[in-house]
Amino acid sequence: HASRANRKSPFPQAGGRGGLAGPNMMPTRALPMGRVGFDPLLVVAQMTVMQSLYYLTVSILFYLTQGLYHGQMRLDMVFNSELISLRDVTGIIAVTCHFTASILGAYYLLEIVGRSKRCLDFSLTLHLFHCAGCTYYYSFPTNVVWWMLLIVNTSAMTLLAEYLCIKKELREIPIQNPDERHQQQATLVQRKEKEIESRERDDIPV
Repeated sequence: HASRANRKSPFPQAGGRGGLAGPNMMPTRALPMGRVGFDPLLVVAQMTVMQSLYYLTVSILFYLTQGLYHGQMRLDMVFNSELISLRDVTGIIAVTCHFTASILGAYYLLEIVGRSKRCLDFSLTLHLFHCAGCTYYYSFPTNVVWWMLLIVNTSAMTLLAEYLCIKKELREIPIQNPDERHQQQATLVQRKEKEIESRERDDIPV
């Protein structure tokens, strides 16, 4: 007779990913779902694209609105912090263009980064680089309105990008009906029971 002690269990044994690899081995733990390793080249490429799109958007907005302030598109319109004000038409247009570019930057973050946990890092880095660019081109910004605009733009880009990314992440998560899940579990249990009965019949001597 075949010994039942030697019968192979239909259920998986502990081992492999998330289990014990051996009697003297420590349990292994798999990476959480969706977590990826840090890729510095990818981060640099994403940041470069984000910064380029931000300045391209600001430049296009200034070009489209140059008729309102009867001027020509100049580089200091982007990097001169002293032009940011709420007292004249040029300053208000500059504030509007930078704020609109930050709002559109949230959609750029959605398409380029696509991770809600990284939106704050990219948004903060983008505006810090912009501060460095203004310092290099003109001087260190001392305009209070400029700093207020920088804080508002950073917050708006971060919050909107996080909202859009979370909404996208929730759409990608499959939502299963509880009844369907219970039915699948019951079907799996029945299948295992049939396998056990089949193997028990094979062990009966003729």
